[in-house]
Order: sequence, then C-alpha cells, then structure tokens
Amino acid sequence: KFLQLWQEPPQKNADTLSNPGSKVASIDFVVTDTKFRGKGIATAILEHFFTLPQYEDYYIEEVADINTNALNLYKRLGYQEFARIKTNHVDKTGINYMISLKCHKKSQV
Repeated sequence: KFLQLWQEPPQKNADTLSNPGSKVASIDFVVTDTKFRGKGIATAILEHFFTLPQYEDYYIEEVADINTNALNLYKRLGYQEFARIKTNHVDKTGINYMISLKCHKKSQV
C-alpha cells in the first residue's frame, strides 16, 4: 500500500497524535527507483497530498534514523518529529531509532 488515509487518526500511536477529530492521512512509505532519484518525484508526490482538501494532518511513521535522505526530504516539506522509538536490533541493522513525523497542512491564502 502506498498511501493509507483515515477520517480519524490511526490507533497504533493514537496517544501521541494530536487533535483526534482532524482528518488524517498516514503515509506508510515513499520509494523512488534508484534511476529516478534526485528528480523531484517523491517531493511532487508528497506535495500533491497537501492539495487534497479532505486532509489536514499528515503522518509518516517509523522511518529508520539511518534513512537520512528520506528524513531530510520530510523535514524540508515541513514534517516534524513527534516520536522516536529505540530499536533492539541495532547490531544487525545499524538502525538505532524509528522516527515518526507529522505535518499540519499550511493555510491556503
């Protein structure tokens, strides 16, 4: 699944999600084939989600802390970290934390 949309926040981290009455889009992950990276495709897709009028809050959960390209993209688009969960497999994967981010839609003027 590429994009999962809720009319109410997902239950997995419901205690950390703000404004439970808001319309929430949860993006599971964004993947760009290596030959298309750096061309703005992921940026264009994520920016398109902001144009969907039925959603106000956007969540991306469990991004590996070593996935710096993804984290930099999300932060550049206005996502902010709201949760950091320590993994128990750092010796096998190199991943120290899984990071969750959220972004509130900016006002259209």
